[in-house]
This record gives sequence, C-alpha cells and structure tokens, in this order.
Amino acid sequence: PGGTFEFESMQPQTQVYEWETLVFHFPDADGEYPVIAFMPDFEDPLELDEDIIIYFDNIRLGGEPNVFEVTFHVDIADAVMNGQLYGFDPDEHHILISGSLSGWAEPGTDPDQVMEPHADNPMVYVATFHLEAGTYEYKYFSDLIGEGWDGGEWAGDPNRVVEVTNHMVVEDVFEAGDPPAFTVTFDIIDNEGEPIENATIMFNDIINEMGDYTFTDITAGIYEYIINAPGFIEVIDEVEVTEEMMIEVVMEEETQPNVIETEDISLKIYPNPVRGNLYIEADSEIKSVQLVDMLGQVVYSSVVNNLMYEMNISGLNNGIYLVQIMTQNGLITHRIQVAR
Repeated sequence: PGGTFEFESMQPQTQVYEWETLVFHFPDADGEYPVIAFMPDFEDPLELDEDIIIYFDNIRLGGEPNVFEVTFHVDIADAVMNGQLYGFDPDEHHILISGSLSGWAEPGTDPDQVMEPHADNPMVYVATFHLEAGTYEYKYFSDLIGEGWDGGEWAGDPNRVVEVTNHMVVEDVFEAGDPPAFTVTFDIIDNEGEPIENATIMFNDIINEMGDYTFTDITAGIYEYIINAPGFIEVIDEVEVTEEMMIEVVMEEETQPNVIETEDISLKIYPNPVRGNLYIEADSEIKSVQLVDMLGQVVYSSVVNNLMYEMNISGLNNGIYLVQIMTQNGLITHRIQVAR
C-alpha cells in the first residue's frame, strides 16, 4: 500500500439535503489504496438526535480533475445609461472580474481579470476561465467607479456565486447602482469682472437663497438655469453636467427704461436689449400690442386694455423688432433688440 493520507475537498460544502459535486485532489499520492473513506467534519463534541446519512453517487477516480471552460458575460448597458457607469469610455475605462476563480487577486493586478467587449454587442463584456468543478464567488469591477477593490459593483458582501459542473456561459447584468452626483457652483460677475453677491439662481427647479450659488448632488444630465439680480438683465441658459463644475456667468446691467413722451402719451419700455420679459407702462390705457420683425411680419399680437403690460419674448430669435403700442390716445412705435 502507498500509505495513509487525508485530503480536504477543493471547495467547501454549500448544500444540505441536495446533491453537490466535491473534488478531492491528491497528486502526490501513489501506490495502492484498498480503502477510500469519506469523513464529515463533525462538530466537537458531536451531539446527534439521529444518525447522519450521506449518499454518494458517481464517484470518479482520475489522474487529473476535470477542467471546464466557463465564459462570463456581463451587460453594462443599464449602468452606463442610468447608473454608476455613466460616462464610461471604453478607450479609457475597463470592466474587470475577480473572485475565488482568480484567487481573489485585487482588480487591476492580473491581466486575466480584464474583460473584453463582445464582438456582437459592445455593451456586453466577456472573460473566459478554465475552472475545475466547484462553487466560486466573484464580483464585477470598473476603474471608472474606483481603483482596485473600491471599483466594485457594490461595497462588500454579498458576492455573486456560480456552481461549475460543466462547460458553461454565465449571463449577468452589471449592477446599475446610483448615478454619480456632482457639485455645480456658479461664479457670477458683472461686465467689469466684479462679483455679484445678491443674485438668485433657479437650477433644475431648485431655487437657492439669494447669494447661494452652489448646488450639490446633481446627477449627470442637461439642465436649464435662470439667474436674476437687481439691476441686471435676466440670464437664461443651460449646461451639461458630467463632472464637478464651476460656471462663470457675466450679467449685463439693465439699461434705464426708454421713456417716450408725446403731447398726449407718456410711455416706458424696458429692458432694452431684452432677454426674457419686456415691460410696457403708459399713462393712458394700452389697447393692444404687437411686435413686427424687420421683414414686416407680425410675430406677436395681444389685446391689453390696461395701463401696464408684460410681454414674454423668450420664443423669439435674436434681432431688431418694432413694438407697436396702441393706446386710447394714439399709436406709438418703438424699436427694441432681442438678445438672448
């Protein structure tokens, strides 16, 4: 006989009252062995209410354990479009896999961990391992999320688990997680480069207190913002947020109202140039207002019947327009500039 040896299985038992494949590998043992005994790892001291029954089926003896080709597919589309992989650039970032199938090597330290885009679908990443039968834990990582262990789909446990019993393809979806959030700060100045400290900003339907120009927890996307400050022309614009941002905004001072006086009418029109709303005030009732472009086309018309009128011109193109104001004492025409 070749002696007596004791070997543990190559992976722990994970099933109870179910069939499970266990592999025992003893390459250094040779000779004849008349007895193979399977010994459970009993608790010490052992206390039983009834006998333990262990069933064995398909015991196979061979020189080398079977090795199976296991291919992992992970779909990153949802995580890229809506989650934590937003901004993923395949030329800059990587998808990796690590776990007991690679000895839990830290992500990024073993080239075999780097997954490649599938030939038919660049949103699916692929890696192939040759594994013996058994149970393996693993997880996906990306250096967009973080370096090494910090780049996991989620922090800590649980890990993904796969039972290898044959050649197989494992289909997974990368955990979408929460999309990245950024801080957006505005630097608001006048034409002279001096800071404006009393502006109010509406950003993504959020209005901060006057003078508070910082917005936090802003996910990637395109957002409109509106800035107002006393004595300055309203600013309406949009920005695409992809990272931490500092946005410089130059505000133009409002011009003094255009005062138009005739023998019968006194009229104020402001601001000019105008970006958002045009205001008209008169000392006699304004019957109607219309706006005519330089081609003579009427682009805006409204009945007023009031001493004051507010006209929203945000839908007009930049350019010069004529405002025709009909009052109970006559018609006044005035030129304005739309500069959005």
